[in-house]
Amino acid sequence: MTLVHQPTTTVSMPRWVLYVTILVLLAIRIPHLAADLTDHDSWRQTDTATIARNFIEEPNILYPRINWGAPGPGYVETEFQLYPYAVHLVYRVLGEDPLYGRILSLILTGLAALVMYRLARWYGGPWLSLLTTVLFLTIPLVFRYSRAFMPEALVLLFYLLATLKYLDFLVTERWEDVLEAAASMALAILVKPTSIHLGLLLVLLTILRRGPAYLFRSKCLVFAAVSLLPGLAYYVHAMHLHAQYGNTFGVISGGDSKWGSLYYWTSPTFYLRWFQTERWYLFGDKSGTFLVLAGVVLAPSNLRKLLLVWFGTIVVYHLIVARYTGYFRGLQYHVYAAPAVALALTAGLAGIVRIARRIGFPSVGYVAGCALALLTLYAYMAKDVQLFTAAADPALAAAGRELARLSAPEDFVVVLSSSAACDPETGVPDNFEQPDVFFHADRRGRSLARDQLTGSKLGELLARGAMWYVSFPEWATNRDAEFDRLVEERMIPAINGQGFQVFRIVPPPGSENPLQHRAEEP
Repeated sequence: MTLVHQPTTTVSMPRWVLYVTILVLLAIRIPHLAADLTDHDSWRQTDTATIARNFIEEPNILYPRINWGAPGPGYVETEFQLYPYAVHLVYRVLGEDPLYGRILSLILTGLAALVMYRLARWYGGPWLSLLTTVLFLTIPLVFRYSRAFMPEALVLLFYLLATLKYLDFLVTERWEDVLEAAASMALAILVKPTSIHLGLLLVLLTILRRGPAYLFRSKCLVFAAVSLLPGLAYYVHAMHLHAQYGNTFGVISGGDSKWGSLYYWTSPTFYLRWFQTERWYLFGDKSGTFLVLAGVVLAPSNLRKLLLVWFGTIVVYHLIVARYTGYFRGLQYHVYAAPAVALALTAGLAGIVRIARRIGFPSVGYVAGCALALLTLYAYMAKDVQLFTAAADPALAAAGRELARLSAPEDFVVVLSSSAACDPETGVPDNFEQPDVFFHADRRGRSLARDQLTGSKLGELLARGAMWYVSFPEWATNRDAEFDRLVEERMIPAINGQGFQVFRIVPPPGSENPLQHRAEEP
C-alpha cells in the first residue's frame, strides 16, 4: 500500500524564495523580543532561564538546578535540559541575557520550517509546499513558542526531522535514513518526553507501507532501541534526583499527574476546552477549521492516509495526557499538531481548486481558495499580534527586582504562589512553583501555595531559615489565624508595591529583640 510519494519535480521555484520567506516570517517576530520574560508562559520561561543561569555556576547537564528548591542545591527532576545548556554556552561568551535564548528559539524555528518544507514536498510541488511552510510558521502556537525561552522550538525541530527521515526510510530502507530518524526521535524524547507519541504514528505508517511483519525487521528494532534507550536512561536518573532532593517538574515520578482518566474522558467540559484550544491556536477559527476538515477529505489518497493517522495519533496522545491538553496551562502540549494542521490546510485549499477545475469553474476555485487562505492567515496574524501586547502580571517581576535590592544573594526567601497545592477540580497535586520572582531576584527559597496559608506550613518554612516573604494580596486569601499571628510577630513590611508586598522575617520573640531589626530598616 502506497503511503508516501517521493518529492515531486513539477513547477520549479528558486531556492532563495523559500529562504527569504522564512527570514521575513521570522523577522516579524522580533518586536518586543528583548522583553524580560514577563509575557506568555512567564512561569515556564523563567524556570528555563533559571536553569540556564545556574549552568554557568555548575555546568553539568545531568544535574539541572532550579531556585525554588532551597535549602539544598536545587537539583530537579526535569526533561533533558539541552536547550538551556546551549543557551548557557552563549552566556559564557556574550554574557547573561534572556534575549539570547529567544534568538536561539527563532533560529530553531527557522530550521524546523526548512524541514517542514521538505516534508511537504513529499506530497506537493514547491509552491504548494511553500504555502504549507508559510501556514506552519504563522500558526499561533508555533508563533508563540518561536519567541519563548522554552524548548518547544527545539523539540518541534527534532519531531519533524524524525518524521521526515522515517518517511525517507520507508521508501529507501537505507541504514543512514533509519539511524538519522532514530537519533532525531531520541533527542525529541529527551527534550520533551511527550514527543514519544510520535512512535505510534511511525508504527502505523510502517504497517500501512510495509505491513506489520516489517516492524520486527532489524532496522525497525534498531530504530526502537536507539530512539528509546537514551530517554529511558536519563529519566531513570531524573527520578533519582527527585527521590534524593525532592524537586520535580512532574515529568515521571513527581506528584503532578498529567494522565487522563474517566473524569476527563467523560467530561463535556474537557472536550469543549480541547476543541477551543485547537480552534483558536491551531486551526485559525472558522475558515481554518473548514480547511482542515476539507483537507482530510479532499487530499490525495496518500496524503489523506498520513493526515488521518497523524490526527488520530494526536487525539490518542491528548486523551492520554488529558489533564493538561484540556487546560490553559498545557498549550505547549498542542504544538505537535502544527505540522499536520499545516499540511491539512494546504490540502484543503488544493482540493477546492481541483474540484472547481473538474466541474469547469477554475476561476471560482482559485478565488475561493485565495479567499479562504487569506481569511485563515488573517485569523492567524490577528492572534499572533496579540502575543506582542499580552503580558503576565507585572507585579511578579517588580517584586523580584525589589527583593534583589533588599536581600543578599545567600538569603532564603519564601514566595506566595498563584497556584494551589492541588488541582481544585480533581485534587491532583500541582507542581507549579511560580518561579518568576525567584528568577527576577536571582534568589533561592521555597514557594508557598495559595491553599497552604496555614500556621503550620509557614512555621515549617520559617524553621528552615527563611529571611524574606513575598506576598501578593490578591492570592493571600483563606489564611488561618495562626498564619496571621506569625506574620504579625515575625515579619516587618519592607515594601508595599503595586500588587505585592515584601516582608523581612525576624527571629522569634525572645531570641532577639525584633525592635532592633525595625530600627535597622531604611
